[in-house]
Amino acid sequence: VKLSAKLIVRTFGFTLMSLLLAPVSHSETRIALEDKPKIQTTLKSSSCDISLLKSSRPFPLSTLRLMTYNVKNLFTYRGKFDRISPTEFKRKSPEKPKPISELLGVVKVLNESNPEVVVLQEVDDIFSLHKLNKDYLGDRFHVLLIEGNDARGIDVGFMVLKSLKVRMKLDTYRHETWADPAEGDIEPLFSRDFPILRLYELGEDVPFFVIAGVHGKSQRDRRGDPQSVNWRTMQYQRSAEIVSEIRNKYGAATEEVYGFELPFVIAGDFNVHIPEAIEMKPFWQLGFHDTL
Repeated sequence: VKLSAKLIVRTFGFTLMSLLLAPVSHSETRIALEDKPKIQTTLKSSSCDISLLKSSRPFPLSTLRLMTYNVKNLFTYRGKFDRISPTEFKRKSPEKPKPISELLGVVKVLNESNPEVVVLQEVDDIFSLHKLNKDYLGDRFHVLLIEGNDARGIDVGFMVLKSLKVRMKLDTYRHETWADPAEGDIEPLFSRDFPILRLYELGEDVPFFVIAGVHGKSQRDRRGDPQSVNWRTMQYQRSAEIVSEIRNKYGAATEEVYGFELPFVIAGDFNVHIPEAIEMKPFWQLGFHDTL
């Protein structure tokens, strides 16, 4: 018998209205969803249902509603910058408070969507995430954020509904490096980070769900790297390797403990046109597919 757990995937873009998959320029905020032979999927324009093999024992969750949202900073516009190195920026304009109407627009989307797990891009810092949760969302989420490599305060954060009663573990890969041909030096690979959130049933040491947050390199030109395609490709190649490492580490144990294969979701702002971008090839080769 199948149908023990479903994942309802809801995706939102930059806009502060309740629009699905709102593109910004040439980028799209999407969720890439793993599609294995034992997982049946039903795709819709705004959601993706996953039916997993029935667990051999009671499982605390029957559904999980996941949302990704680029909030374009929460409380402060950081201003404009010129990049002078992969990790250094020169300010061109001052920062200023974000209009309260735009902040309330973010809050409205979060409240109306009622997600259980949220992956957010362009979060100022952990303090902003705490403030959003406590002052505007009724303190109903656990908030998690490890500061990444972007000095402008453009981080990837997570919110997990407290009522889920799960244990969480957040890992960072911000220290990954690569030999950057444009700079002729060893530089941080991830312009922000590739944080991995693992969810565990209370009392278990094996995760039942893994979510990776992504905010890929922008499409700004670099010396010898038009639209930063090479840098972004290297980011996603390494990201796919990390995904494989986690699957190999926990996959068999998850199936033994919970009775289904380890679900893996990659959610965020990929800064590419998903269906056509060559940078996405490493994910397709692992069996992931776009939720649209």
